[in-house]
Order: sequence, then C-alpha cells, then structure tokens
Amino acid sequence: MPVERPGKVTAAGVLAIIYGSLGLLCGLCSVVGLVAQGAMGGNMFAGADPMQARLQQELQRAMENAVPGYQAVQIISAVLTLIIAVALLSSGIGLLRMSSVARTVTIVFCWITIVSYLLQVTYQLALVMPAMNNAFQVILPQAMGPAPPQVLQAMRSMMSVIAIVTVFLYGLIIAYLITILILLAGARVRQAFADAALGGSPRMDDRYDRPEPHDRPRRNVEDDDDRDYRRPNDDPDNQGLYR
Repeated sequence: MPVERPGKVTAAGVLAIIYGSLGLLCGLCSVVGLVAQGAMGGNMFAGADPMQARLQQELQRAMENAVPGYQAVQIISAVLTLIIAVALLSSGIGLLRMSSVARTVTIVFCWITIVSYLLQVTYQLALVMPAMNNAFQVILPQAMGPAPPQVLQAMRSMMSVIAIVTVFLYGLIIAYLITILILLAGARVRQAFADAALGGSPRMDDRYDRPEPHDRPRRNVEDDDDRDYRRPNDDPDNQGLYR
C-alpha cells in the first residue's frame, strides 16, 4: 500500500522547489552578467560615456587589488548558486514523490547553502564593503574632481545601508533553509520515508497525522453498561458446560 505523504514533507518540497526556481533564475542572471562583463571589458554599464567607462574600470581594478580573489569568488558564487538551485529544485520534486534519496539530497544541500551564505556574508562585510567604500572615496575625486563632504557622507551612509540589507537578506535565506531542515527532521517524517523506501506499509495511510496514543481520549466504560461481563461459571444455566 502506498504511504501517504505527510503534510510537512509537502511543505518542505514546495519550499525547496520555490528556492530552486528562484536560485536558478538568479544564478543564470549572474553567469550571464559575468560573461557579458568579461566580453565588454568591464564596461557593461558604461554605455558610450568614456567617463563612466573609465570610472568602472578603475573601480573594478581597485576591487581586484584590494580584495583577495574578488573575481574568482564572484565566478565560484555564481556557479555554486546554479548547482544548489538545480539540486534543490530536483530534490523538492523528489520529496513530493516520497523519495528518501531526495530527502538526503535536500538536507545536504541546505547545509551546504547555509555554510556558503555564512562565508559569503563574512566575506562581503569584512573585505568587499570596506574596499568598495575606500575605492569610491579615492576613485571619484580622481575621475570627477574633489567631492563635497556631503557627497562623501552620503556614500558612507549608502554603504552602511547596503551592509544592513545584505545581512538581512542572507539571514532571511538562512532562516528559510532552516525551516526546510526542521520540516524534514521529525520522527514521523523519517518513518514515512523509511516506509516508502520499503515499498509502503500495510498500516493505515493517515497514521502520520493521527494523535499519539497518549493523546487519544480514553474509552468510557459507562457507555458499555448494556454488556454482560459475567464469567461463564457465574451463569447457573451453563455451569454444566464448564465442569
């Protein structure tokens, strides 16, 4: 008999599919952006303005000099995002089919993604943000002349806002992945996948949503007053049958 899919598995599968779909879209956009930037020599957003082209080139050069592995980390991050997205998208579909392999893949890649995001947010806050702030303060005066103090203060405020938003977004994604892990960690969920791996269980399909035995209401003996609980030997008419 096929095992009925618990509600927690359905929720985890849907969440994994949503994350995988959005991650695949973001990963493709990142890869296309990196390829286009490399093909255009770093002048992807400069257009025909030579000032903007020079400013972008100087900024890119300053970031590569100040941040270790800046270009390599960008490429690795985009490729890793694609791999994780494809894995979670396929495993989310597998969860809806009660595949125990899909549950293992989902858990493994959720942890890989959490560790990856923790490393990325540390890298961004410790190296990328300070280097970008310094690059703006050095490159802008060289390209556009001395900047007023108000402009520099606005740039520092903008970098602070970017840092806060980055931490918030990474934290939100990590909480999202932890939710998937929690949904797949329950004892009933593990038992459901174990039964599904064995080809189903002869027990009732709704047992994963039934209350625990200690939560079930006790039977009221008073409802059975009409039953006769006398032993056979207590009946005078049948005593001869039990001698």
